[in-house]
Amino acid sequence: LGKTYGFPIKIIEQGNAGPATARNTGARAARGDTLLFVGDDCLPDHNLLFYHWQAHYLSERRVALQGYTDWHPDIPPDSFHYFLTEKSGLQANWSILKNPDGTWKKKADGYFLTTNVSIDRMEFDRLGGFDESFPKPAWEDIELGIRVQTFGIPTLFEPRAVNYHLHRQTLDGFAARQRMEGASRLYLVAICPELAGHLLDPAGLRDSTEEKA
Repeated sequence: LGKTYGFPIKIIEQGNAGPATARNTGARAARGDTLLFVGDDCLPDHNLLFYHWQAHYLSERRVALQGYTDWHPDIPPDSFHYFLTEKSGLQANWSILKNPDGTWKKKADGYFLTTNVSIDRMEFDRLGGFDESFPKPAWEDIELGIRVQTFGIPTLFEPRAVNYHLHRQTLDGFAARQRMEGASRLYLVAICPELAGHLLDPAGLRDSTEEKA
């Protein structure tokens, strides 16, 4: 890299085999007790690592921790981005992690959004990591989140562990992503058929407030 960072950095290259495979490759190369996954189009707040470390350190058992991902300040607010995050919940649906009084909940069971999430290394290995049958970046993280919840691993929520999404959305780009996401739902329901009624029926698709992602 030509730079000295004060901590070890290792770059791994491999052929394009989807995000699940790439994350599993990174996890196998990691040496720490906690694995942190972040988005490649995000910039972390300077306290992000601290709050992930603190949650795992203070927890009495092995956990996962969902951090909060917000739009980067360089992305000016507009009605479309407000619709994605606040109105419809189609972008992460953070609003369901708020209590009626507006405060954040302490837990986010079922969430495992890889823009900003960490998990105890032993639990990740016990679950077998990400399912590499998902070919595209859609639903593979939620599928692992379902396994995390099924096996009784608590997923805490820390809104102070912020990652900033530096990716301006357009209507055309978002529509293309939704088509890809729709195709990936078939992979999810093949693994978790109990979700088919919710994910594939038209009423369930329209009611985004009930979605986990």
